[in-house]
Amino acid sequence: MLFSKWKSFRLVSALRHRVARYARRPAFLTSRLDLKLLAIVSCVIILGMTLSSMLTLSLHRQQLIDSAQLAARRVTVAIQASLEHAMSSNDHAILAAAIAEVQGETGVERVRLLDMTGQIRLSSVESEAGARFGFGAPLCAACHRGGASPVAGAIPPTSL
Repeated sequence: MLFSKWKSFRLVSALRHRVARYARRPAFLTSRLDLKLLAIVSCVIILGMTLSSMLTLSLHRQQLIDSAQLAARRVTVAIQASLEHAMSSNDHAILAAAIAEVQGETGVERVRLLDMTGQIRLSSVESEAGARFGFGAPLCAACHRGGASPVAGAIPPTSL
């Protein structure tokens, strides 16, 4: 009986010592499994949401760029058809009206019609008429590389 009391005394003493040791530790050092799991799951969710948001934004950005390019190509085809009709009928009034209408569009700074030699035949800015561009000019370099024919689907820059 003496032995069992001594054993129970040692067990209680050891438990008190452990409880006192944990009571002295700061709260963040006494980690529990549920807090660890909560932290890991939270980090994974935040990382997943961040990555999916970045992917979604990049896809939407590319779709916006593609739709703007498609709209620019449609407008370019309409303008080209109108100008070809005016040129084939040799009607300068229709040609001037088409240039003025294009100039009125949002985002259009100026309109120039160049011949095969690079000379400006018609322009929305009257002082530019008759000027000549070489294939090496900054405006022409966007479409003509090394004096070659224009690159298919190239859209020249809007300003010099």
